[in-house]
Formats: sequence, C-alpha cells, structure tokens
Amino acid sequence: MNLLRLMLTFMILLGSAGVVYLSGVSINLRKQNEQLATQAEQQLKQAIEEGEILRVGDQQARNEVLAGWVDAPISEQLKKGRPGLRQMQTALNDALVGRGRVWDECRRSSANEKGEATVTVAQPTPPGIEAKMLMRVFQKADLSNADTPAGGAYLGEFLVTAVDAQKVSLKPASSMPQRKLDQLANGPGEWVLYEIMPSDRHSAFTGAELGKLIPTSVRPEYARDGQPANEKDPPEALRRVWVRNADGNGAYKLDVPEGEAPDAVPATPANNAKFTESPGSGNYDLKEGKLEDGKFVEGKFYDRPLRDYSVILHELQRHIWVIQDRLATAQSRFDALSKSAEELKKDDGPLAKADKEIAKLEATLKLTKEEVEFTKKKLEAALKYMAENSDKIEQLLAQNKKLADRLTAYQLNEARKIDDASQATRTPEPAGAGQ
Repeated sequence: MNLLRLMLTFMILLGSAGVVYLSGVSINLRKQNEQLATQAEQQLKQAIEEGEILRVGDQQARNEVLAGWVDAPISEQLKKGRPGLRQMQTALNDALVGRGRVWDECRRSSANEKGEATVTVAQPTPPGIEAKMLMRVFQKADLSNADTPAGGAYLGEFLVTAVDAQKVSLKPASSMPQRKLDQLANGPGEWVLYEIMPSDRHSAFTGAELGKLIPTSVRPEYARDGQPANEKDPPEALRRVWVRNADGNGAYKLDVPEGEAPDAVPATPANNAKFTESPGSGNYDLKEGKLEDGKFVEGKFYDRPLRDYSVILHELQRHIWVIQDRLATAQSRFDALSKSAEELKKDDGPLAKADKEIAKLEATLKLTKEEVEFTKKKLEAALKYMAENSDKIEQLLAQNKKLADRLTAYQLNEARKIDDASQATRTPEPAGAGQ
C-alpha cells in the first residue's frame, strides 16, 4: 500500500510539475502572442498610414507640391515632403496638359522629296501610335556638342499614315517649303513626336540652357523672369501669385474638392485651378510677388509673357504660304518675261524688226536734221539781207507813196477834164419846146 501511495504521490507531483511547466509555457506564449499582436497592430497602423501617404501624400506634399506656375520644375517640386499616388498622378496630368503624350526616342529611317518619312520609335513597346493621328515633329537639339550646341528645329505637323510595330510612317499635314524638305531629309535624324504642341512655362529654358537654346533677341526676357522689375515695366508685366488666406477673408475662392478635408486646399494651387470672386469670404488672394521654396515673397517681379507656340507657328506657316505664292507669281512673271525676251532676240522677231525700223527712222532723222540745218542757214541769210537793206526799202516805200499820190492827183485832174468836156458837148433845148 505504501508503495502504491508513494507511486501515486510521485505521479501527482510529476503531473503537477508538468502542469506548472505547461502553465509557464502557456503564459510565455500568451505574452509573446500579445507582443506579436501589439506589434502587428502597430505595423498595421503604420501600414495604413503608409498606405494613406502613398495614396494622397503627406501634409507637406499636399500643401506645397504641384504649383505648376512656380519656377521650379515638377521634378523638383516632387522632392518636397512625401508625394503620394495622387500627387504623382496629378504631376503626370499636369505634365501632359498642353503637351499630351511624347515619343522622345525616335530615329528617322527614311525620307523622300515630298517630306514623307518613316521613323523608328525606341520606347515604349508598342508605341501606342495609331494611323490618322496628328503629330508635331521636332528635330532633337544636340546640346553635347560645344561647337554646334543647338541644331534642333520644328519640322511641322505630320499625319500618321501607317504603323508597323515600332516603325511609324508620316507625311506632312500641309505643303512644305523646299528649305524645310531639305532640313527634314538632311538634318539631325533624332526626332521627338508630340501629340499636342508643348506649352510655354516659366520653368522652361532656365540656367545654362539660356545661352544654348534662346535667341539673343528674346534672351533678356528669360533671364529677367522672376527677377525684380524696373521702373519701365508696365503693371501687366508684373508677376502675381495666388496666396492662401487662412483667415477666410480673401478676395477669391477655390472650392475644396468633394470628399476632401479642408486642409486639402493647397497653399500653392495648380496653374489650371479655377477661382471665383468672393470678396471678404474667399480662401485666396491674388498678390504681386513670387514663391520661393513654397513661401510667398511680396514685391514687384518681372513676369515673362508666355507664348502660344501653336498659334505662332501656324501664323508663321501662313506667312510661308503667302511668300511661296508670291514667289510662284514672281517666278511665273519672270518666266514669261524671259520667254518674251527670247522671242524679241530672234532674227525675225519683233526686236529685229524694231531695230530695222529704228535704223530707217534714224536715217530719216539725219536727213531731216540736214534739211532743217540748211533751212536755218537760208533763213539766217534772208534775215541778214533784210537787216542790211531795210533803209533802201524805207526809201522805196516813200517814193512809191509819192508816186501813188501824184498818180491819184493826176487821175482826179483828168477826171475833171473829162467831165468838163462832156458838159460842153451837151446840146441845149430850143425855146418853147414841149408846148
């Protein structure tokens, strides 16, 4: 019995030790699970916060990123804070505004005298280009060559006629001058295709690029952009920026997008943001100044006027067409005159006949001149003779007058004699005749 009791007691003690051990293990496992659960909750919270940041960005990114009109390019703006998918998507949309898609790595494979060309698009694959699309084509500028740093040029608008894998066939959308055709065929073979004409921005052509790409005539505009204005700058040439009014008594209002928190109203709105006048109750003011590193600097700064390249280049193309028409008209007239000149130069042509007629007229003119000269000499001799004999002529005229007077007196005397004689010979009538 004692042995059984001892064995039972031993078994109880052994079981108790196992229970104690298992209880300790269970407690440790529970503590570990609680720690793991806490860590998992923290990781889940961090993951949710990280996911929210990835979705909409952190507070700094929401307030300071994507001021499209600020001097800093979008790539620099995206370095502020932690931009999320929303900022990246907005950045992509903002980059495509006024430009559309761009195919930057294109090489000209062939080109003919009509301006029809084939290019090979390196990226993306497939290129995403379809027939009948209208492309704005540029030749790439080679900035790596110090001797000829530029070299790029706008070739014009082209229609996509066919797409075969990475090869894209293009033809000019309108007639091109010969100079452009030569440039297209013989100029740089690296091309850039734009779906939409690129828009002008204040962040374009800054820094060292000024000396390479900007014509001297307009370079001061780019160099002065954002710099202090001078006294000659008119009011419309001063930069004005949208500044957030935290007190809510601004002159303009930018509505918060539906579903966004009030703090989603950006400190620096995008360049395509739309405002409504709301004097005294708006959340923005339009002030003279500029932004530097996301902070408003009040003052008078020169604001370079942005250009609409699409309008400018279309107007340039219109002038080219007008000049082409004038050149064609001038060439047609020149050809007609050249043909007339050739006809005139022929032996039996009008010019030869005119030369013969001129020779005859010249001979007649010579003879006439001789006759005029002879007549002139005769007239001079006659005048000289008259001058020398004028006294004699006067004397003869006086004598002639006297003779005429004597003749008249003689005639009158004879007439009286005849009359007297006729009276004397008349017979008198007898006395008493007629009774």
